[in-house]
Parts: sequence; C-alpha cells; structure tokens
Amino acid sequence: MNDVRVKLRAISKSFGAVTALNGVDLDLRHGEVHALIGENGAGKSTLMRVLAGHLTPDTGDVVLPPMQATDPPSSGGRAAVGFVEQEGGLIPELSGAENLILAHGQNVRMDRRSAADRITELADRFGGRLDPHAPVSTLTVGQRQRLEILIVMACGAGVLILDEPTAALGADEAATLRQIIRTFVTDGGSVFYISHKLGEVIELADRI
Repeated sequence: MNDVRVKLRAISKSFGAVTALNGVDLDLRHGEVHALIGENGAGKSTLMRVLAGHLTPDTGDVVLPPMQATDPPSSGGRAAVGFVEQEGGLIPELSGAENLILAHGQNVRMDRRSAADRITELADRFGGRLDPHAPVSTLTVGQRQRLEILIVMACGAGVLILDEPTAALGADEAATLRQIIRTFVTDGGSVFYISHKLGEVIELADRI
C-alpha cells in the first residue's frame, strides 16, 4: 500500500524466559491515528520501543519507506520516529530550548535563541503555548509533555508514539493534546497511540 508509512513484520522479542512479542505484524498509514490497547504487560510499549529504535528485535523487520529494513537506527533511535513515554525524556534542569539543542546533537548547529524560536513557532502552529526558556522542572506535567512532543517534531519526526499520554493530565490539558494530535495528522503526520481509556481511543483513533 502506497499510503503505509511504517511496517512491522514478524517482530519477536524475549527477555530471558519471558516472550514479550511473538511474530507481531503491524502497519501505520500517513495521516492516521492507530491506537494500541491491551492489558499491562501485553507488549505494547516493547513493540513501540522496537519501532523507535530503542530495542533491537530478536527477529523481524522494521521498515519505514523509503528506508530499507536493514537501515539501522542511529544515536539510539530513529530520527523519523518520536517516542513520548509516560515518564518523559526531558532533562528537568535544562530549559526547553536547551533540551531541543541536546536532542539535535551534533547533526544541527543551533543556539538557545533559534531553538526557542523553533519551539515557539511549533507551539503557535499546533497549540499549547509555553515558555521555551523556562526550566523543565518548573513546568506542569501537561506542559512538559507538550514540550517533548514539540521537540520531537522539531527534530523531524513524521511518526509520533504516545504512551498513555493523558494518564496524568487534567481535562483542559488533555483537550490541548488532542488538538495537537489532530493538527499533526492533518499535516500528514502519523500517530501510534497507547491508552487504556477507551473513550478517548474511540474519539481519536482511525484504527484500533
């Protein structure tokens, strides 16, 4: 299918005697929210860590066309895939702008001002304004989450993985997150959405 952005084929992963994934096939289309639901320990996050390049599968292929399955992730992850996990991946002592500079690494030369401008630009576009110069530790849970999403977007991710994103959010922050997701997929982005909240899954997801 020409509209398929991600293909996961026959993915298996074990940790010692525990089989977390056993021959999983899954795909994600352009402009789609694809929800993953299941009990704790079912392997949802493990599968997404394989996609993001944080884990290497024991068997199987990850294909992100026009990449080939043999293309390895670099720098501990795939630049095309942004994984926002429940515990968050930002350094709390740094500002949002400084976290963006760190996320880019040595691939892009960027100063604090240009990094802050980029975050502000994306916040204006997707919703959920925040201060890019504020230390992450001073932000609310919802603001930290939005900041991390904006940072992975700024790094060029066309695929966004959200793992239980509304678990610690209030109603207003959850509504802002939904706005960001809708704008992202309208612009051609694709989202894997992990949640136990069936109401929001039914509201947001194109496939489950």
